Amino acid sequence: MSVGANLIFFVLVLASANAQTTTVYDPTFFSGPMRKTGQLSAAVTQNWKYFSNGEVVSRPLVLADGTIVIGSTTGNLTRVYPNGTMLFDIYFSGVASSPAVSRDGLTIYFGSMNRNIYAVTTAGVVRWAYSTGLPVVAPPVILDDDRIAVGSTDGNLYCLNADGSLSFSFTTGGEVRGAVTQQRDGSIVFGSADGNLYNLFRNGTRKWAYTSTYEIVSRPLILDTLIVFTTRAKDCCPGTIVALKYDGTFVWWYNTSASVESDAIESPMGDIVVGGGDGRIYAIQIDGQLKWRLPVGGAVNTATVCTGLVVVSTKSKLVIGIDVQGNIFFRHELGKKSSSPPRCATEGSRSGLIYVGADDRYLYSLGYSW
Repeated sequence: MSVGANLIFFVLVLASANAQTTTVYDPTFFSGPMRKTGQLSAAVTQNWKYFSNGEVVSRPLVLADGTIVIGSTTGNLTRVYPNGTMLFDIYFSGVASSPAVSRDGLTIYFGSMNRNIYAVTTAGVVRWAYSTGLPVVAPPVILDDDRIAVGSTDGNLYCLNADGSLSFSFTTGGEVRGAVTQQRDGSIVFGSADGNLYNLFRNGTRKWAYTSTYEIVSRPLILDTLIVFTTRAKDCCPGTIVALKYDGTFVWWYNTSASVESDAIESPMGDIVVGGGDGRIYAIQIDGQLKWRLPVGGAVNTATVCTGLVVVSTKSKLVIGIDVQGNIFFRHELGKKSSSPPRCATEGSRSGLIYVGADDRYLYSLGYSW
């Protein structure tokens, strides 16, 4: 089917008690100077949805056995079987931090609104808790030596040993809400709401810092030759996408029209993809030039790549799959807005499985194929 001015809008919805299938092509999403053409060919099936005790705002974690771990704002950490039934449910206080799993697959790490960083076995037994000064919303990251690096809204980055003891802490001038990224040389890169992007040696001493003057609440992206990060807007200026060399020197920036709180990711074609608070998805080339942008009607969370598609969730209740040229392959509506970045669980040659949370307190399992 070709796309033209008189393209027909087609929606087919098949629903049952346990599954909902949606095939959508909406030409209104292709607008602006980077207008794209294409034909939707993916069908989305809602396999199930699991009701949690609170809003699911963090990214689901998928373990090696296919079980899913989620946190909720009312404080529960929940492990769910791949069929949508509960394995365990434990109360910790609000969990907005996306959980991570140890490299041996035996321990789950996450932060809590009660100021603690927790280590819990995959059987649901608490191994240890480390107390910080304020709530922890940043996702923990497992380093290459099995230490755990996680920021706190108290302004510190904490690096913990696997037994829960402190390896080092590093103090910034603002909240640390985004995850760290480890470079090939073992150094750690992360941003702070004080407007600085920091690079630390393994021992926690500062290697360099780049001052952007804008709050940084996202995780830096490490590419072959660049470090890319996003910033919030200020009264004077919009949010930005910034690229640096590995030594912290400036390369380029790209202005969006609103704050950018999502992480930048790399697309299958090597472009930089960012979801904006302005309701647009941006694809930026490695040289900083805009490749395409796509309005989707609501603030966009951190994207993921699944079966060659870029998949995003939005504050407008949508989960959207997009190809590398900016064409929408599928769109599925959730029960309420989502602040949960989607997780790609499995990939086939022409199919994928996505888990995503929403503010209606559900974890959704979505499959798609074409």
